[in-house]
Formats: sequence, C-alpha cells, structure tokens
Amino acid sequence: LKSGDIAKEEKFKLILTSKIESKLPPLLLKSCKQIVIENEQGLKKNMIDQLLNDTSPLSLHKLNNIKPKELKKLYLVLVWFFSLLLSRLRFSKGGFTKRYEISQSDLRNAEKFIGKFIISKYETDEVEFEVSAEMLETVGKMISSLIFGGKFDDHGDLQALQRCGFALFRSGMLGSHFNILEFGGSDKLSAPEGYNTMDYVEWIKNLPEKEPMDWLGLPEDAETTQREIIERKSTEAFQRILEAI
Repeated sequence: LKSGDIAKEEKFKLILTSKIESKLPPLLLKSCKQIVIENEQGLKKNMIDQLLNDTSPLSLHKLNNIKPKELKKLYLVLVWFFSLLLSRLRFSKGGFTKRYEISQSDLRNAEKFIGKFIISKYETDEVEFEVSAEMLETVGKMISSLIFGGKFDDHGDLQALQRCGFALFRSGMLGSHFNILEFGGSDKLSAPEGYNTMDYVEWIKNLPEKEPMDWLGLPEDAETTQREIIERKSTEAFQRILEAI
C-alpha cells in the first residue's frame, strides 16, 4: 500500500471493519466513507443510566429522602416503562408499526407530572396519606395516553402502549410481590419491595444483560427477525457505497 502500486488500480477497494474505537487514526476516518452500526441499549442499560447514574435527575441516591416515599417506587416503575418502550421500539416484528421519537424530555415530563400530582395530594393530607388506586389510574392514563401516547398516531400502537401503562400503574403496584412483567405475559418478576435504596440497586444490577423477548411482550423470534433486517440493511448500505466509489 505504501508503494502506491495497488492504489493505481481503479477498481481497487479496501473495506475495513472495526469496533468504535478512539485509537482509529483521524486521517483514516476522514478519507473513508463510513457506515456506523451501533448496538442499541437494552432494558437493563437504560435502567442503570436513569437510576444508578449520579448525574441523572432520577438517580436513586438523589431520591433517598424524597417525600412521600412512594415516589421512589413510582419513579422506578416509570423508568421501567420508559426502558420497556425504548426496547420495543428496537424491533420491527411485534413491536410497533413505526419508529416513534421517544426521548429523555418525555421521561422528564412524566417525572414532573408524577412529582407534582403526588406531592399535591401528599401536602393536602400528609398525616394519613396513601397513594390510592384512583391516583395510580390517573398516573397511568396521563403517562400512556398523553405524555408518551400523544406521539402515537396508530391506534393499534397506542393501545399496546396503554396496555403496558395500565398494567404497571395500577392498584397493588406499591405492595409486595408486584409483578412488573404483567404486560409481557407468561414470565414473572417481582419489583423490589419497600423503599430501601440498596434493595433497588441490587434489583437493577441483577437484571439480565439481554432481556427475554417475552418481557417486552414480543414473540420469541423477534430478535432473530430484527437481526436479519439489520444484516439486510447493512448489506444494502455497503452496496450503495461500493457503487458510489
């Protein structure tokens, strides 16, 4: 290559593959046509980023002394809902009919609504405060139908989103043995009980690195199908680049 003999061949093309790496020479990157294929974050990674990252507004350490204490569990379930939604959006088969733009701002808006709504009730009746089934139903409707659901223009997609929200924000979610996978179907995973921060941290760390498709309410072959779609799109992208150079 240094001699330039190969470079004189008009049809010569060199294809390099690499992980995203800071050690790659900048000059090489600038002189290449690039295709970047990134693995999207799974459910556990999103949970860690939102709840175990000290820079996050929803960091569990920042929620240590929050009042009422029920907000900690509500925020945990909110982040689970958000992470579940992002994970489903990665898959074409069984997920949603299109890729909706769901962002951190939607999560922040949901967090602010829950905080203001619950705290307003808490300040009104602080001595005998209890998060009622009606309050949880209101939270579920607001989050799934408006804050996140407002972006969904397909009726079937919106219904799937609402089923998820109503399955999570319901009577019993603050009690013991609350199955946080009820939306998914056959599997069962109890949410952490009580409000101890370390119990929440351990629960998140013990989540599997790659969530089962059933947790997302998707068919078992959804991941295989998605991999095939990505491979096909990558091949098509390579072909377009080869034709262009």
